[in-house]
Amino acid sequence: MLALHPRPVSLQSVRKSKRGPERGLSRPTFSPRKLSQANSSLLLVTQEVEENVSDVLLKKQIQSPNVNVVVQKRRVPSEVASLCRSLERVPDFTVSQELCTDTPDVSSLNFEAHLPEGPELDAFCQELTALVQNYGKLTGQRLAKVSVTLTRETTCSRLHIDHCGLRAMCTYHGLGTEWLGDELLNRLIAMSLRDGGNWLSDFLKTLVSPSSMVQAAEGDVVFLKGNKWPGNQGKAIVHRSPDMANASSIGVDPWRMVIKVDDDVHDDCSDA
Repeated sequence: MLALHPRPVSLQSVRKSKRGPERGLSRPTFSPRKLSQANSSLLLVTQEVEENVSDVLLKKQIQSPNVNVVVQKRRVPSEVASLCRSLERVPDFTVSQELCTDTPDVSSLNFEAHLPEGPELDAFCQELTALVQNYGKLTGQRLAKVSVTLTRETTCSRLHIDHCGLRAMCTYHGLGTEWLGDELLNRLIAMSLRDGGNWLSDFLKTLVSPSSMVQAAEGDVVFLKGNKWPGNQGKAIVHRSPDMANASSIGVDPWRMVIKVDDDVHDDCSDA
């Protein structure tokens, strides 16, 4: 991380510089330590909140101009967790639909055609309904695009930003969404991606190390600010799908059950 701290330039200092090099203007210095001290107004951070946080406080955190990701820490309800564990032989699927956030008819997604019926599926429907309604309360959006995905593939492994306002993600089973935890590098990449990728964004992505990535846990609801969030152009959170090839090697089931809710029908990646 890098910060510039030049001394203020004044007419007096310029005059003094003519007396000799020892009295000249100091040059900016560069160091990893100073990088972490960069102007905080340029950086956007991750904020964690508890499951029982009030809607007012959650909305305040999301709307904070210095917050780019809000993670609502939660545990997967036992019935939903039981449903997800039973999906080993269920083929991959993705269903999506634009739903009213006030009274979302989740049955219109038709994911029941892919999942076993019973009280566990009913619990999952209740979870999805609550998530969509909460998204509407937090954003004021009357309509939202809702997707339910079961996948064994890495759907979008490249680092990218979302060209929407706010996206809510919840991984109910498997590896969670990953995002860049290096705030300054995130800002540089996001700026280079705001109008589409280029050689600069490709180069900056090579500077991302695995240790700088943050990963959501099962059950967490992750609110990701996109490029169309008010005042967030060039500042969107940089993220990607987890690498499913590594799941079994670290003792995680090689499939994900993911819900995505956002305010745009178009995006570069089908998942996050």
